[in-house]
Amino acid sequence: NPKTIHLAPGVYSKSLNNQQFFINMRSYVHLKGAGMDLSVIDGENEFNLIMSAYNCNNFKISDLTMCNTPGPTAAIYVYSSEGIELQQIKFDNLRQGMMTYLTRNRYFNPNSVFKAKDLIFQNGSVICSGVGQGIIIFQIK
Repeated sequence: NPKTIHLAPGVYSKSLNNQQFFINMRSYVHLKGAGMDLSVIDGENEFNLIMSAYNCNNFKISDLTMCNTPGPTAAIYVYSSEGIELQQIKFDNLRQGMMTYLTRNRYFNPNSVFKAKDLIFQNGSVICSGVGQGIIIFQIK
């Protein structure tokens, strides 16, 4: 059964409340903020990525803002995972993009589920602009 983690309204950052990133996602977990402009995860241009998902399946992230990551990866780093859903997320001031997706397979599995709905990119955020940025699928051997 999926579990939901409710993220209360507020700004989560190292300087304000000693938050340490990256967040390790788990399979069958929904990280749900209080609203796109209410729950803010701020990398403060110090953390290369905010969230990591390694071999995770069927997870969802929604109703929050991710901001201020300097790179070289992306706000969300995904490795060999399926069933990903992103909804109602604002990406603000991300220098290297929204998500890097790595897979062990040569080609992305067309039966895999990746859903993205109501995403906002602003203030220099990149959706996709080259290797290691945006949504990129790499072959891993």
